Amino acid sequence: MSCLGVESGSHIFNSMGMDLNFSENNIYNMSKLSGRKLSALIQGFPVRGVDGELSQEISSIAFDSREVEDGGLFMAIPGFKQDGFKFVDDAIARGAAAFITETP
Repeated sequence: MSCLGVESGSHIFNSMGMDLNFSENNIYNMSKLSGRKLSALIQGFPVRGVDGELSQEISSIAFDSREVEDGGLFMAIPGFKQDGFKFVDDAIARGAAAFITETP
């Protein structure tokens, strides 16, 4: 399990090369990204800290902990209604390999 801390308000999605309009059911299809290793996905945006390995493969990206797939990356960031950090334990239980958070 890897945890990445990012600066609050950083443009995570643009830096990762993600087109959020392509996101379907809160899961991002990894076939649209150039890299599948966590290190490649976070390249180019400010990371405050890392706890875990960056060399692991990531199978998908989910913004809703209920939609996390085995080996996926959970975006534990503030949303319109909830802070995703509250759902990290649920994402881990569902098989998340890593999560990104703004919460220290």
